Amino acid sequence: MAFELILSIIAVAGWFALFAACLLVTRPRQVPPAPATQDFGGDEPPAVVSLLAHGWEVTDAAARCTVLDLAARRLFELRQPGDDPRQTTIHLRRDTALTGPSLTRYERRVFDRVSALASGGVLPLTALAFRDEGQAKTWMRKLRAEVIADARQRGLSRRRFDRDVLTVLTAAAALVALAVAVAAAHYSHRAHGVGHQVSSHGGGHSHSGDGPGWLSAAVVTFAMLAAIAHTQRGERDTPAGRAVAARWLGLREFLHGDEAFRELPPAAVAVWDRYLPYGCALGQTHTCDETIDPGMGDRTRVWSSLGGGWHRVRVHYPWFWGRYGKKPLPVGAWAAVCLLAGLAVLGYRGTALDRPGGTGNGLVAEASLLVGLYLVVRGVYRLVRVSADVAAPVTLVGEVLWHQSWRSANEQTVLYYLAVDDGHRDRSGRPSTTAWGAPRELRHSCQVGDVVRLRAHRWTRRVLEITVVEPGRARQLLDLERAESTEGLITEAMGIAPPGRRRAGGAALLPAAGNLLTIDEISRAVGQRVIARPGPTIAWPAPLSLQLYEVNGRVAVHVAVTTGLTARLALRARHAGTPLSGLGDEAYLGDHWAIARSGENAVTVQVDPGAGPLPPGHLPWLLWTAAGRLSAQQPCPDLPDASGR
Repeated sequence: MAFELILSIIAVAGWFALFAACLLVTRPRQVPPAPATQDFGGDEPPAVVSLLAHGWEVTDAAARCTVLDLAARRLFELRQPGDDPRQTTIHLRRDTALTGPSLTRYERRVFDRVSALASGGVLPLTALAFRDEGQAKTWMRKLRAEVIADARQRGLSRRRFDRDVLTVLTAAAALVALAVAVAAAHYSHRAHGVGHQVSSHGGGHSHSGDGPGWLSAAVVTFAMLAAIAHTQRGERDTPAGRAVAARWLGLREFLHGDEAFRELPPAAVAVWDRYLPYGCALGQTHTCDETIDPGMGDRTRVWSSLGGGWHRVRVHYPWFWGRYGKKPLPVGAWAAVCLLAGLAVLGYRGTALDRPGGTGNGLVAEASLLVGLYLVVRGVYRLVRVSADVAAPVTLVGEVLWHQSWRSANEQTVLYYLAVDDGHRDRSGRPSTTAWGAPRELRHSCQVGDVVRLRAHRWTRRVLEITVVEPGRARQLLDLERAESTEGLITEAMGIAPPGRRRAGGAALLPAAGNLLTIDEISRAVGQRVIARPGPTIAWPAPLSLQLYEVNGRVAVHVAVTTGLTARLALRARHAGTPLSGLGDEAYLGDHWAIARSGENAVTVQVDPGAGPLPPGHLPWLLWTAAGRLSAQQPCPDLPDASGR
């Protein structure tokens, strides 16, 4: 046993020593900065510069500097009305509503979040923070992947464990698995040999321990070591990346010598232009870093746009209330128990005092009186309040500000905090609210930003029913996380299909239909506010990406992207439509549909007749917009008016 154990330990320890050596050799090396200079190092976006300046690691600075860079490029404006930088507001420009092909994927991600959350073209800068932890992590994970993909395409970064390193570690894992198999087989042979000799003297045969245990040990060992080797380990430098990083670090040395630059607020981008976003990427803008928060916001002070204007609402989250979020029956039952206990204490005290000579201890008598009265009053009060809750549930309308899990049982959340701005104000006149308790079955009835009609018990704060009155703007930002590795997201952002997601012939990944049109564009075209619902994505045998847009629970518009033979068949089926010139390689228009082809890909926009007739020119505009983004070559025209002009 000792020999087999020592052999296995040495083999596994040797592999981990090799793994540690690979980590040491492939770590990003420190880049010495170039001489201090006020010149830009090149045309790399600030997010990529942030990657290089932070040791080939994407931090939150990538999102912050992208916000500032979009403002420096005049896609929107930053205005600070007072002395506090946290009062800064974002003002969208009308002429940038259709900006798309000129932006990278991560810049488009940031711009879409700003434009979607803005109310009347205005958004408080601090309102960019997320209110859902899962969405915040998903959004930031995909932004990191897109920044890394851009850096790799520029030759400035590479995967830390490249193919050669992975091949060496995988081969070493196979050798370790072989050593473990030999040790397991040797031990099994010795153990079974002894067992066989003992059983032969007894006239029987023992099969305990038989079977390919050595094979199982080898497979498990190889699988575990290979999984460790192929886990994403981040990025590392390239010769070109080191040269570019050194130039940008020269700008950092220049900015570091200016004490006033660090304290510039975000609105100063109007004067400092792109120096401010690059300074943010290089870690030289302390005030901007504190003001722009791309992560989770403060759940106790949440922005609300109820009523058309932005204002902050103070939210209180009960945690010590015994009644909070509970059903009436348990609360009433405990109130009855409390009342009976109080009556029992008072009754026992009265009996004790009425006994002959029962004067009792004065302190004990007073304490029992107080306890009894407290229990009776508490029981009566809670019974009255819970009865009032049941008799007259409250109904209110407000905007959903925050929701998160609170109470769990059996590893499942059974109660959620649900903060809703219903226009209530505290004694000082400031908007405030107390979070409601939403049971698990109502968890997905609404999203942050929705205006809802709430029916609930006021005293216990338990929600009974939720009805969405007006879908919020944040719905279009819902980013469903796929069970995909970080490397898979990076290759997708680079336009490379991960293994198992290629078409026959090795063609690129099918473009996502949800990236071609925004909710605002669909809503403007159909004249109603729509809600995006992701449709199925099929890779084989007929590649298809589908995005649905609903109005009042009914599909009003769907956008489909097909490719190859499927795209050609879709075009052939619609040749009876009116040809549209100057749109992709070929395009056709029908009564409620439009289709265009660009290369091997085709996009179809179809409007349900039940959604009502579209004004002339709106359907061709939707197709033009989608096809332009599909090919990333043609600009999109402005939306025509009802007369088609």
